Amino acid sequence: MGKPRIHIFNRDALTNVPLFVDSPIVRDRFLVTRGSSIPTPTPDLVIFETDHVVAAKTMAPYVMMVNGFWPKEETRPGKLKRIGVAMRNAKAVVCASKFLEKQVVSHFKANKTRVLPGGLWGTDHVKYKVNPERFRPKKHYRQHRRGPLVVMSISLASEIKWRGIDLLMQAAGGVFEKHNANVVCRAMVRGRGDLVKRWAKEYGLTFNSWNRGDSLGFTKGNGDAVWPRLLRRSDLFIHPSTWDAWGCVVADAMFTAVPSLVFKGTGSAEISDAAYKVRPDNSVEIADAVDRLLSMGPRDREDYGNKLRVEAIRKNEAHRGDIADVLASVLEGMK
Repeated sequence: MGKPRIHIFNRDALTNVPLFVDSPIVRDRFLVTRGSSIPTPTPDLVIFETDHVVAAKTMAPYVMMVNGFWPKEETRPGKLKRIGVAMRNAKAVVCASKFLEKQVVSHFKANKTRVLPGGLWGTDHVKYKVNPERFRPKKHYRQHRRGPLVVMSISLASEIKWRGIDLLMQAAGGVFEKHNANVVCRAMVRGRGDLVKRWAKEYGLTFNSWNRGDSLGFTKGNGDAVWPRLLRRSDLFIHPSTWDAWGCVVADAMFTAVPSLVFKGTGSAEISDAAYKVRPDNSVEIADAVDRLLSMGPRDREDYGNKLRVEAIRKNEAHRGDIADVLASVLEGMK
């Protein structure tokens, strides 16, 4: 019996856009085609990673891979309705986190959902997902003489994510002042200068602008070249996002061996077992955790950072076959 045939639907096939389904392990276990039309004879399974609306019109058996969430990003009811139909007709809707699965079930009534066991760990064949080659571990853990450098990278595109910045700064502003910390956010500022000015005035928060042109290197594995350097210089990484399907910047910090703090309640909290996690609605818990992490001595900070890096390397290797395993199980269930 030959390998199962799968087709990865890719509207931009001619530009060879990287897709996280199209991994070497998947190609080792399946006969893979890829393109904007479904070949004849019909493959055993069609995979939709980005063109989810098109899936609603597909007669072949298909799977939808989901690592983002449209109701928080897309407001057109017609498009959301078509995506919902596509999800309910799919052989499986594979989500990048348990958090995301709950959102998909709640909003789209999808009834055949699965979760990638390791989320996006093991997807470093797609250079802009989890890419350990971009991040070197810190060399030393002595805090900066003028005060520790605290960094974050969070999208300003939607309030569901950036509202966590206010929660963090309101809760831990006094702690940052106590430690004379320099808090820097790496983000695309374009169109949100109002927020940046307000946060600078209210909290003294500094922004390191991530420019649209920085994205051009992602397909080559370079990505935002400033971010790895900023992480490596930092004393503490905080991810105060209040909405994340997964959150690759958390993995970035882990590979860099930076002591880290993550908000609970989103897909980002599922990335690490070792990272400190706090409830975004508990200001005392946030302040205590920030104070504890900034008060650590160099040895404890190094031990914690290295623990995160070891976890990241282990998980990235352990979960390389997750996507192939899920696809195989879907096909088995169709027999």
